[in-house]
Amino acid sequence: MFKSNKAKFAIGILISIVFLYLVFDQIDLRQAGEALQKANYYYLLPATIFLFLSLWFRAYRWGIFFRPLKVMKLSNLFSALMVGYMGNTIFPFKLGEILRAHSIGKVENFSKVASFATIVVERMLDLIFLLLLLGIALFFQSFDGYGIVKSGGLILFAVVVAGIIFLVFLIVKTDKTLLFYRRITSVFPAKLRDKGEKILISLLSGLLVIKKPEYYLAIAISSIAIWLCYIATMIIFIYAFDLDEKYFNGDFAQITLASITILIMSGLSVSIPASPGYVGTFHLFVMQALIIYNVPNSQAFSFAVILHLFSMAPPAIMGMYYFFKQHISLKEALENKGVLE
Repeated sequence: MFKSNKAKFAIGILISIVFLYLVFDQIDLRQAGEALQKANYYYLLPATIFLFLSLWFRAYRWGIFFRPLKVMKLSNLFSALMVGYMGNTIFPFKLGEILRAHSIGKVENFSKVASFATIVVERMLDLIFLLLLLGIALFFQSFDGYGIVKSGGLILFAVVVAGIIFLVFLIVKTDKTLLFYRRITSVFPAKLRDKGEKILISLLSGLLVIKKPEYYLAIAISSIAIWLCYIATMIIFIYAFDLDEKYFNGDFAQITLASITILIMSGLSVSIPASPGYVGTFHLFVMQALIIYNVPNSQAFSFAVILHLFSMAPPAIMGMYYFFKQHISLKEALENKGVLE
């Protein structure tokens, strides 16, 4: 197990190095520095408000998934969420999700496996909203010369739809779905099959809320609020780097569509198994999103650097505070890793 994790970590670092090479191969550091100097950082004040609003809405929505089992304190949900962000920023292997489940399980005296299941379901819901935004972007924009965007969108659409169908069957026809799973995984080692089935069964606890229509409206509204906060943040960054007039002619609709594109690309970047904090992958994907709108590479890089720091640093700092305040044991969380994954 240790050797396997070590290999995965090395591969993640290598992927980040490759992406960083691709980034620096496209930019002029002097021009990037000038763009950083010219940016209006006062815009980060309203952006910070939207950042923490999105985190508050995310904690609130996460709590809804627990309600069929237990009503959680919003403050505990928020602190666990910050611990998770901190973990994903500074630790490898998406350990933040494990730490998040461990944190809420500890402070609320609740099953860590069930907590992890709600996180998995929440991530799936995020994928659905990312897909909806991708549909909006593809419908209103042609992306001429960027066929890879549309191809990637279709692949993401197919994966998410297949996942949704499987989850619906898992809820409605649990026994038959598990039987189907056993049949299609019969070629794999028994240990691997059993682990996968255990994950599916644990997911059911996180999916209980789907059987409760009274929660649908709260989930929908909080989800919309989260993504509107994200879009607002991207819009503010476009103004902060003075891109609104030169590249979008002050057209707010185009600025909004560009913000959605940046959001989609940044969301896709964190799905790549790179180094902790998504270094390199985040920067290249955000750069490519801006290059679509003719923003120069070096200026797009500066935009990506500040957006990355802004998105990662505040939650990570708060997460570190809660990590020590709750006396969370990294060793204990790692011992639970094999059970939760």
